Amino acid sequence: MTVDLARLARIHTLLDELAPLDAKLLPNEREMVRHLAAKVAEPGQTAFDYAHVLEVVLRNVRVREGFAMDAARTPPRVIDVTSTRGKKD
Repeated sequence: MTVDLARLARIHTLLDELAPLDAKLLPNEREMVRHLAAKVAEPGQTAFDYAHVLEVVLRNVRVREGFAMDAARTPPRVIDVTSTRGKKD
């Protein structure tokens, strides 16, 4: 099995950058970061998109800071997926 050490190093760098920002992460971001951290802790587990996902999460935190948005006070989005199949207007 071949491991891309440059990719793995980038993933660990991003995880290190995100670690002190845990309180600023939204619940879904926190879950994703923890999931990816657990995945890369296993030998040979580095998908090409892990770094991209972590970069997006880090960017989102920085964007929220620029808009003075607090993840703790921002209510989670709720998407209503009730079916409208068969209903008539």
